Amino acid sequence: MTLLVDTLNFSFRPEIDATKFDESEYYLEVWRKSGNKAVDITAVECGNYPRRAWMIEAKDYRRIRGEPKDCRPSEIADDVFKKVKDTRTGLNGAKLEAKKLEEKSHAAFVLAARTCQIVFHLEPYQGPASKLFPRDPTAGVYQKLRQLFGATDPPILVLNMRNTRSAGVPWAVS
Repeated sequence: MTLLVDTLNFSFRPEIDATKFDESEYYLEVWRKSGNKAVDITAVECGNYPRRAWMIEAKDYRRIRGEPKDCRPSEIADDVFKKVKDTRTGLNGAKLEAKKLEEKSHAAFVLAARTCQIVFHLEPYQGPASKLFPRDPTAGVYQKLRQLFGATDPPILVLNMRNTRSAGVPWAVS
């Protein structure tokens, strides 16, 4: 299964059930209307007792189209934190209230997983570095996310196309 987020293709292994939560019917028709945000992708291992789930937010700053709303590492991290927090609550609502059976069951499986990995996929800006567009804000974003989330098990991942394969996640990004 391949999901397109901005210009990034996330190709998941067959044993992973992934969906674009921020484009689901439940999110668009119910959850967003209350001012809530959502991560781009929720994914979970298939099976009766899923061991692991992922909440994936992706930002691709390689091509800037106008001034980004969240350009400083702290603003990016704050946005990711809110999306993860809102998505967790939104999944509980989708599990109970979603009209589509596949949205209900996906939410239930994500919530039933023993662990949930938070992943922020960040493709940094490739142009000349400036105050508005730092060369690579990954370290600052990671540090701020750790402050916001505290110690998590498994730890938060901040990935890009170069290091996704070595992170051992069940998807590739192109």
